[in-house]
Amino acid sequence: MHKTITWMCIVLMTMLAAPAAQTEEPESKIYGLREHIGPILHITLDSDGRLALDRSAWEKPQEADDEAADGAAGVQVQGRAVMNIQIGGRAGAGDMGDIFQKLGREAGATGFRTMASGSQRTQSFTGDSVSGTAITGDDEFEFELSEITPPGYHLRLSESKAAGLRLTFTNFSGDIIIIAQSPAGTVSVVFLDSERSEVHRAESFRDLYRSQRDFAGHVLFGRLPELGAKTFPNPLGPAVVSAVCSQLGPDPDTEAEFAAFIERLDAADYREREAATEELAEVGARFLPQIRAAIEETPSAEVRERLVTVMADLTEIDRIQTVIEGLELTNDVGYLIEILGRADQDERPSVVERLEELTGAEPGADQEAWMNWRANEDG
Repeated sequence: MHKTITWMCIVLMTMLAAPAAQTEEPESKIYGLREHIGPILHITLDSDGRLALDRSAWEKPQEADDEAADGAAGVQVQGRAVMNIQIGGRAGAGDMGDIFQKLGREAGATGFRTMASGSQRTQSFTGDSVSGTAITGDDEFEFELSEITPPGYHLRLSESKAAGLRLTFTNFSGDIIIIAQSPAGTVSVVFLDSERSEVHRAESFRDLYRSQRDFAGHVLFGRLPELGAKTFPNPLGPAVVSAVCSQLGPDPDTEAEFAAFIERLDAADYREREAATEELAEVGARFLPQIRAAIEETPSAEVRERLVTVMADLTEIDRIQTVIEGLELTNDVGYLIEILGRADQDERPSVVERLEELTGAEPGADQEAWMNWRANEDG
């Protein structure tokens, strides 16, 4: 009897000491669709530091919408999951239909259904355990994508003038991300996963970024691309840091140089106009704010057309400039202190000069000294 009890104890202790079997969470099918979700779910910034949906990848003129609606075919497909997409009004069916069908095909769809009603347009597909909805009208957009099998990702984005912008993510594990921006720009964020839980509220995303830089820049906008969302350039990325540094030491001759370009773009000689367009395209990054303003202000249709052509080649630079302006990075003391350690050696003097101008302090070019100064100020 004693031997039996002893043997049972040994077996029990062995079982308790053995590590628990690890069950790997299956990869989300939505995770595998990120490349095709990005053009639809593209979060950017406006000049007021608010989040906005960038529709440039799929917006088309009204004529394209009408043609697509006329040629739409209704096909009901059976399956485990259905995706209903409503696209209409000036928000564009054109390229959205193509982007959407690529998403459906990657999700394993075997057919598509299209419906149109008033200013709304609906397309749907059946995929492999994936379901979703997207609604686009004159003043609304909604995109929803979810899966019925583990890990059960569910992603939803909506935007309208009346309700503002809402982005939510959940999964079967209980992770939650909620970004809610009111029409006035106030932002509330809830973030919950196995490692952290945070709740923040600010008058704008710009204010949230300034007060919660690590969370907003690394945690929140580090997670969203994993879910397929495209976001604006990272403010701490080398391209943005370099652009900020270049703007901290403005050339006093910039305005005069750009005015000379405008004059040449409107010259009587065609060859001169062509040469000026090519030269401006090469150095356009220096004049991006002036180019954008001139497009709106110039009375010359040809000059405007040439400036738009130049801007088309500066898309990424324009996105970087939007981040700089939207977050007011050149006036953000905390940000400038942070990039002091990231900037190249020859860029640091301009950062230090701007910090001294904004604060009146003179800790020098030592980032740690500036961090200590900031800690004392905040304390």
